[in-house]
Amino acid sequence: HEYADTLWIPSATDVFGADDWWNEEPDSVQLEIFKRERDRVKEVAGETWTWWLRSPLASNSDYFVCVIAGGTVSYGSAIYSLGFAPGFDL
Repeated sequence: HEYADTLWIPSATDVFGADDWWNEEPDSVQLEIFKRERDRVKEVAGETWTWWLRSPLASNSDYFVCVIAGGTVSYGSAIYSLGFAPGFDL
């Protein structure tokens, strides 16, 4: 899948596909690299981390969708400081 930007923050649709938790973005499809839970896990120094996606929760815009440490979907308040994993096109 090609994006207009060479650097972006993945949407919930990019990572998990379409769902009722978030509004699907018109330029997003589930990317092949995120099809398996284990491919969504982000690890630093042997620890897995929860990371933000750019998609707000459909029912509450001060909450955003995130990928929890095990690679599944969740959401959290924007007051929390979490990492993010940018996508980029080489």
